[in-house]
Amino acid sequence: MDCSPLCPTVVSWTAMVGGYLENGMAEQTLHGFRNMWREDIKPNEFTFSTILTAAPVLPPSQFHAQAIKAGYESSPKVGTALLIVYVKLRCMEEAAKIFSLMDEKDTVSWSAMLTGYAQIGDSEGAARLFRRMTQQGLKPNEFTFSSVLNACSSPTAAVEQGKQLQGLVIKSCFDNAICVSSALGPVW
Repeated sequence: MDCSPLCPTVVSWTAMVGGYLENGMAEQTLHGFRNMWREDIKPNEFTFSTILTAAPVLPPSQFHAQAIKAGYESSPKVGTALLIVYVKLRCMEEAAKIFSLMDEKDTVSWSAMLTGYAQIGDSEGAARLFRRMTQQGLKPNEFTFSSVLNACSSPTAAVEQGKQLQGLVIKSCFDNAICVSSALGPVW
């Protein structure tokens, strides 16, 4: 293929698909993504992480399958995007599978998983995951604390968990962050 400066690239296709998404044009997003494949331009991890933000408007299963086929399922960007999609849909089993397959987990992916546990009221699962995160040397940020505190505000949560978390929040200097301070209230 003779490629002049006007030839579409993975970057231009991803930008176009992202533009459609931002403007609520789900049908055009899907059409653009399919045309990209037809033009023999392979989506990259940015393409997949962009298009996955369309869920649940566009079903994530087809994009998930294509991400696996393209070898991006375990990439941090695509893995986190998939994880967030399945958490939004409250499909925690699928989210946990994605999380376990991810090559690298950052604070965003850990926080997303903690949010999922909070959404389903699994304070024990959230506490275990939070401990694993800190044992692996990752530093929680205000969103991580907010997520785990929300999980620990469920009626089944142990009060002692909340007290320990509050101490850690204060020690980490996140007690003045709005999302953390609002999550601290229901723990008590």
